[in-house]
Amino acid sequence: WTFAFEDYWQCNITRDLDTPKIKLLSGVVDPLVYKENITMPKLVIDATGDEFFMPDDDWYWWGDLEGETYRLMIANAEHSEATGLFTLLPGVTAFFESILTNTARPKFSWTMDNGPGINGTGAITIKAETRPSRVILRFATTFDGTRRDFRLVKGNTPADPCHFIPVKIFGSACINPVLWEAEDIAPNSVENGVSTYVLTQPLPPVGWRGFLGELHFPGPNNMTFIM
Repeated sequence: WTFAFEDYWQCNITRDLDTPKIKLLSGVVDPLVYKENITMPKLVIDATGDEFFMPDDDWYWWGDLEGETYRLMIANAEHSEATGLFTLLPGVTAFFESILTNTARPKFSWTMDNGPGINGTGAITIKAETRPSRVILRFATTFDGTRRDFRLVKGNTPADPCHFIPVKIFGSACINPVLWEAEDIAPNSVENGVSTYVLTQPLPPVGWRGFLGELHFPGPNNMTFIM
């Protein structure tokens, strides 16, 4: 388990993961259980350096939520999102303002090709009917090829000791500075008002390479949608 699971482990919750008890708990805390009740516009927020969740965990549920659903992945932030407030607050505020003012939200879609395509790493293709004011390719590389570990903070154990700064959080932990870089990109093509962007990254010599697209759009009252 991730070190951040210590409280759950101490309470023996992890022992019951494959039992009916967790199914009962999921009926309260898992939105997919009652997804038919949450068809309103949604902005799902996560962090690239989350201690609990992998950056690509939405692979298991994306597309299952009904109604307008958008994604905001905060780069270089951990679970609390404290280091990502300068992206989080403008993005959430613009989305909330669009609900209050009945402003249409951006229209775009994306597909992921996980095969050995360009650079041997697959690609993300974005098609934007609403013209973005900015598109950012964000990417980061883990420190080794042993763990696909993008966390900003990790546990400090005898088997996996700190190589960077130790911190006193959830017991004993340490900084794991997997930092996401940013690169502005232009559309590969524009046809019939639809802008197409193809995002890819080369394979790193060592470790795992993660990459994602962040889209900015003009929002209500001079705000900016970030998705």
